Amino acid sequence: MEVEEQNSIVEYNAPAPQPVGIYGWRKRCLYAFVLSLMAVVIINISLTVWILRVLDFSLDGMGRLRIVPKGFMLQGEAEFLKSVYVNTVKSEEGKSLYLQSNKAVELLTTDHKNKVTSKIVVDKKKIVAKCDTFQVEDTKGNPKLVITDKKVTLGNGDVSFPGDIKFAGSVRTPLLRSPDREQLEILSETSKVQISGMGGVSMFAEAGDVT
Repeated sequence: MEVEEQNSIVEYNAPAPQPVGIYGWRKRCLYAFVLSLMAVVIINISLTVWILRVLDFSLDGMGRLRIVPKGFMLQGEAEFLKSVYVNTVKSEEGKSLYLQSNKAVELLTTDHKNKVTSKIVVDKKKIVAKCDTFQVEDTKGNPKLVITDKKVTLGNGDVSFPGDIKFAGSVRTPLLRSPDREQLEILSETSKVQISGMGGVSMFAEAGDVT
């Protein structure tokens, strides 16, 4: 038997190639988004650089406010809208320190409970100091005026009053004299004048009599 083999050839049709990527309107939307994002980034960078230049930001500080090893240094004038808490405020060497306010300048200290212990108010027409002890010293630290709720103590030097002075209580002094070529008058309008001293009292007039 004769077997006849027939070879059959099967034709294979390859599928059409599919494009890889984003095409059409999606591609245009993506490009538009990227361009918009780049524009926003450029605008933000430009605004940041402009703000840094206007405010004068640098590694040393901002504007006229400079960072120094012991704190901050401000060159020029500054306006504070709220409270300022500092340990020391001083001007540059050879220059004055100005504190200005349209209403009043208040300097105060508080304790650990945030209670005001001392206060100085510089108003338009008066200066008010509130404290337990008010003391004025000279450049050497010697007290010239000490005021408490019980007494007023003047310095150990001479004290001069150009006009009349009235005391509600007693006065303790080692010497009481009038200005040159003027009379010294001690007067009590409703009571009496009492002069006493532990070692005695001495009264004399260089150019007149004692009456």
